[in-house]
Amino acid sequence: MSRISLLRRLGRRGLAATEFALVMPMLLLLVLAMADLILHMRTVYRVERMAAEILNALAQVDPLTQAQLTAILSAAPSIGGSSVATQDNTGATNDGAIHVTAIQRSSATANTRLWTRNNYASGSPSGLVVSRLSTTPVLPANVIVPAGAQVLAVEVLSQRTRWTSGITRVLTGGSTSPAIYALAVAQPRTATLTGTLP
Repeated sequence: MSRISLLRRLGRRGLAATEFALVMPMLLLLVLAMADLILHMRTVYRVERMAAEILNALAQVDPLTQAQLTAILSAAPSIGGSSVATQDNTGATNDGAIHVTAIQRSSATANTRLWTRNNYASGSPSGLVVSRLSTTPVLPANVIVPAGAQVLAVEVLSQRTRWTSGITRVLTGGSTSPAIYALAVAQPRTATLTGTLP
């Protein structure tokens, strides 16, 4: 083999190695972004499932008491698993919350909140991820509760820190983790909700 052909072969191999070195970071970023998207979609599904399951359990209790609500909320994290943050896991700020709200009609065009409870035994700690339902709650599609009826609304909010957060934040220009939110609303089967829980 001549010296020139050897140099050409080495040049081709060097070119392939250079191309690989240039493309590899982009491939790695693509794989990490896909993994992050899959984790995010799984967490969204679990948050929605968690809100529906909590609401289903609460809607069947007759009458609903503070002790029963506390028991259901303390069991709720097992529905979402470890990927759904609904407690204070970092110590600095709360990573999520579960809010249960009783709602009734206040006028022909508005709802009113009877009470709201969250999954924190100490009430509302500083940094709590607050409920998105105000004192005059707006339900999906601007639904007004029928006269003489009450509904329960369960909100699950989870601020998930993504495992590729540094890369994802640089690429998206974001500075904080997104809050994943789910709202489930249903009328209790037989109970009439009161202004305060017994």
